[in-house]
Amino acid sequence: MELFLNGDGLRRLGRFEEALACYQSAIALSPPFAEARCHCANVHLLLGRFDEAIRAYDEAITARADYVHAHANRGVALQSLARHDEALASYNTALSFKDDYAGARFNRGLLRLTLGELPDAWADFEWRYEDSNSTASRERRAFPKPRWCGEPLVGRSILVYCEQGYGDGLQFVRYVRCLAARGARVILEAHRPLIQLFADIPGVTQLVVRGNPLPAFDYHCPLMSLPSVFGTTLNDVPFAEGYLASDPGKVGEWRARLGEKRMRRVGVAWSGNPIHANDRRRSIALEALEPFLPEGIEYVALQTEVRHQDQAALGGGRFRDFGSELQDFSDTAALCECLDLIVSVDTSVAHLSGSLARPTWILLPNPADWRWLLTRRDSPWYRSMRLFRQGEDRGWLPVFKALREALELWREAPQ
Repeated sequence: MELFLNGDGLRRLGRFEEALACYQSAIALSPPFAEARCHCANVHLLLGRFDEAIRAYDEAITARADYVHAHANRGVALQSLARHDEALASYNTALSFKDDYAGARFNRGLLRLTLGELPDAWADFEWRYEDSNSTASRERRAFPKPRWCGEPLVGRSILVYCEQGYGDGLQFVRYVRCLAARGARVILEAHRPLIQLFADIPGVTQLVVRGNPLPAFDYHCPLMSLPSVFGTTLNDVPFAEGYLASDPGKVGEWRARLGEKRMRRVGVAWSGNPIHANDRRRSIALEALEPFLPEGIEYVALQTEVRHQDQAALGGGRFRDFGSELQDFSDTAALCECLDLIVSVDTSVAHLSGSLARPTWILLPNPADWRWLLTRRDSPWYRSMRLFRQGEDRGWLPVFKALREALELWREAPQ
């Protein structure tokens, strides 16, 4: 048991290989040790070793047939390998032993969203608030007023609020206009960097910075739960043609700042929040990307924070860098309005550009986040978006080559 506990401590410290060694030593002393086998599998899962993870989960299940956590996490590993039917079966097996197991329900919801089965997925997606491993559960809010579940809103007020990352707020704020169309007085709470951008959304009665005192309201609902209440499917995503607008005054300032345009301009965002759980898969080193950006295009960096390892490539003369001048999303939105194309990894800049209806190319890891579905090259959430996906090798090189070829064709196309 001491070796097992040591492994848990090392895993929490991110010392994964040492944790594996502890778990494996514990298994050697007690071969039927189902918990140690499951924790081995969890570490393999964190490291992206999905086949090894599945083998270890199978061993844990052999030792304990009703091991709910092993069945549920096995589903995550199978889903990561695009073995979707098997993943769904694993989630369902876990739920057959424990019907209210939040992790299995939430991950089953993510799988169904990925498959485009939105009507069936939304109910499971709501279990994010019960899953202790999810960001949503850690940010769960409690209010004295009821949560809105579709009741009439004429003459009533509703508080809607952002949750999780900036990109989530940008993607789902489109539903504010749907609420206003039902006659609601909409109070929108958002993170401070989003406030100025959201100030002119049609239908917003009052805008509140997250953390500030809230006015009285009749109902509340998190933004990411609104698609469920509205019954959104892939065929009726609201305002996919764009729903946010940039500040005309700021756009004019940026046009003057950029000066006369001698060639097409492309904004580039190559990394997201470094503490994001999937950052190591979704963010890209600028040094790796830069050689695949063809000449004859003016490149503008859209990063407000540049990692130390990207400084040298950014300073190499290929990019115009205004990161220190981008104080919030309204600044970035105005700059995007002055660009012909935005190329981004899966981060808030992509959602911002898509919500502004700017031409947007997004570079996606494999597996991609649920909102980008499985194989589509377009997005039902943003009509102006084109998706470049990693293949089965999970490498960026084919993506970079496809991007370079597409940029060369785009550069030569008539404006």
